[in-house]
Amino acid sequence: MRIAELMEHPGGYRSRRTRAAPLRAYAPSCPGVVLYDSRQILTLVESLDLGPPSRPAGAKRGRLVAVAAGAVVIITSLAIYNNTRDHEPASSPAPSTTPTNQPLPTPSAMPTPTSSPSPGQQWRIRGFLDDTNLDLFARSDNRLYRIQTAKQLVTAIDTPASSSGGPKIFIVDRGQIIVRDWGDAADGFRVYDGKRPEALPEGLATPETIWPGPPGRLWVTTYRGEVPTTRLTDLEGRPADADRGPSSYPADAVQTDGRGGLILSSSGGYYVMTPNGPRRLTRGEVLAVGTSAILITDCDDRLRCSRYLLDRDTGVRRRIGPAPVNDNESGVMSRDGRYAVLRNWARSGSAELRILDLRTGDVLTRIADSRGYGDVSSLLWLPDDRLVGILDGSLFLYDPTDGKVTKPDLHLEGIQQLGLRAPT
Repeated sequence: MRIAELMEHPGGYRSRRTRAAPLRAYAPSCPGVVLYDSRQILTLVESLDLGPPSRPAGAKRGRLVAVAAGAVVIITSLAIYNNTRDHEPASSPAPSTTPTNQPLPTPSAMPTPTSSPSPGQQWRIRGFLDDTNLDLFARSDNRLYRIQTAKQLVTAIDTPASSSGGPKIFIVDRGQIIVRDWGDAADGFRVYDGKRPEALPEGLATPETIWPGPPGRLWVTTYRGEVPTTRLTDLEGRPADADRGPSSYPADAVQTDGRGGLILSSSGGYYVMTPNGPRRLTRGEVLAVGTSAILITDCDDRLRCSRYLLDRDTGVRRRIGPAPVNDNESGVMSRDGRYAVLRNWARSGSAELRILDLRTGDVLTRIADSRGYGDVSSLLWLPDDRLVGILDGSLFLYDPTDGKVTKPDLHLEGIQQLGLRAPT
C-alpha cells in the first residue's frame, strides 16, 4: 500500500489530526512556530517509504503512522525551541566566569569597591606610577590594600576592625604585613601575602612597642618595671643577633633611622645607634630622617635656633636656615637628602604640609590638610624623589620636577598609613 492508499483510510488520518490539535492551539502564543499540515507530514513520510511492496498492509500502515507521529513531534519541538531562544530577553545572559588570564576592569569601567569587599578582591588601575615597579601598601581601619605599580593592580583584603582609630604600628616586611595598636598590645594581626589576617605570635603581641629593623628583623621594646630594653628579634619576636653593632639597648626607641637601625632619646638628647655604639645627633629635636641625612633643629646658649642637615656618613652638619623656638614640625626626607616634607600643626587643629628644598631651605609647596590628621607613616618618598602621601583619607602624589600635586582615584577608602616593600 502506498501513501495515497493510506490517505483513503479516514481512521488513521483523523487520529493523527486529533493529536495535532493541541499544537495548533499553542501556535498563537508562540510567534514564528510553524505547524505543518498532516498532509504535508504524510507527503514527507511517503518520501521515506522505501519498504518492499510485498509487506502486509497493516504492518506498513502502523509503521507509517508511527513515523508520521514522530516527525510531527520532532519538527514542532524544534520550532518551539528556536522560537523560545529568539525571544529570550537580551538582558539575562547565562552567567559566566571570567578566566583568570582575562584583563580585569579598569576603574572607569568598574564600580567603586563596596564597604566590605571579599578577601583578595582585585581591580585594575591606570596611569598611577606606571613607569615604576613598586610594591606599595595602604591601611585603613578595616582594610589592607596592596598596590603593584608594574601590574597596575590593586588587591584589597578585609582586616579585623580596630578598637581605636588613628595610626598603628605598621610594618611592611618580606612577604608579610604587621599591624598593631600602640596602646593595646592585644589589638593586632599579621597578614601574609595572599592570605587572611591571623593573630600575632606572643613575641609580638606582648612587647610595649615594635619597630621595623633590617629586612627580616624587628626592634622590640619591653619594660622590666620602669626600665626599658630594646632588642633585635626575628619576625616571630625571638631574640636575634645583629649583623653589625649591638643587638640590645637600655632605652626606648622613638623612631627608626631609615637604615634598619634606631634613634633613641634620653635626657641628653637624641642618639643614633651605630655599629660602634650610640652617637648623639642633637640636644634639640629630630624633624625628619632619611637614609643619607637627618634634619634636626637646635638652639645655642642664647636661644638662637636653626635647622641643620646632618650627613649620616660624615657626621658633618650644615645650617639651612632659622627655626622657631618651638619647632613642632615633623616629617620624612627623600632618600638622596634633597627634599623633606614636614607637617605643621596649627592651633586650630588643622595642618599644612610643607615641602622643602634642603639645599636652600626654601618652601617649594604648601598643601592644606583640613583634618590635621596623620603622622610620618602617612608620607612616603619614592626612590625617584616623588612623594606619595595621604590627605583627608585619600592618596596624593607630588612631583618636585614640576611642582604638581595630583590625586589619583584608586578606590582606596579611608586610608591612614602607607608602606613600601623594599625590593628583593
